[in-house]
Amino acid sequence: MIRLFKHYIPNAVLLLGALDIVLLFAAAEFGWLFRVNQLDLHPLPISTRLPQLISYAVFLHVAMISVGVYGADSLQSLRHAIARLIV
Repeated sequence: MIRLFKHYIPNAVLLLGALDIVLLFAAAEFGWLFRVNQLDLHPLPISTRLPQLISYAVFLHVAMISVGVYGADSLQSLRHAIARLIV
């Protein structure tokens, strides 16, 4: 467990949060590339849209934290954790 602001955060929750950030970033990149290919445009390097991708992933991650996705019951069972990742 990691202590942050007098709260103990389980390592599994941190790992799940990191996995969510990576998946949100990848989904944003895939969506952008999919739309560019639909429009028959040439995709630019990822460095040109990196601030937008990072801000999308961070803001959505903060929204997920604020609605309680990473609550105490988020990792009660592997089945619930996998269902949450799918949704």
